Amino acid sequence: MPDVAEYSIRIMFSFTDGQTIGMIFTVFGLTFTILGVILFFDAGLILLGNVLFMVGMVFLLGPYKTFTFFSQPKNWKASTCFLAGVVLVIFGYSFFGLIVELFGFIKLFGGFFPYVVMTIRGIPVVGRVLDVPPFKQVADYIMDGQQGLPV
Repeated sequence: MPDVAEYSIRIMFSFTDGQTIGMIFTVFGLTFTILGVILFFDAGLILLGNVLFMVGMVFLLGPYKTFTFFSQPKNWKASTCFLAGVVLVIFGYSFFGLIVELFGFIKLFGGFFPYVVMTIRGIPVVGRVLDVPPFKQVADYIMDGQQGLPV
């Protein structure tokens, strides 16, 4: 008989195949975007990162939930900024597009940041990094005012 803690961890981290593919696409999208920034705002890598991130979101949440999340009235401005940033990157203005896109990303997904910090704190080795004083202050600031999931 499995331990209660092991069973709860299995339930907490049980994902469908589509959600697993979505997480992979999302991580690759963020990786390509960061790589594009490191390589002096390479528009091709940033655009590839944007496409992979958006496809990952569709796989992760599902098409209907993704559409309703981006089209909620409180998310209109943030969604418009995010998509305007993608369009600016497509037209070659990668620096300005990424700034506009970053603003939209923070406004859209800022409510998820406390849960990301909470998940990272639960990882055995990586979670200890958040106990180092400069990272602890940032993590505590992000965790301030945590309410419910914004979806």
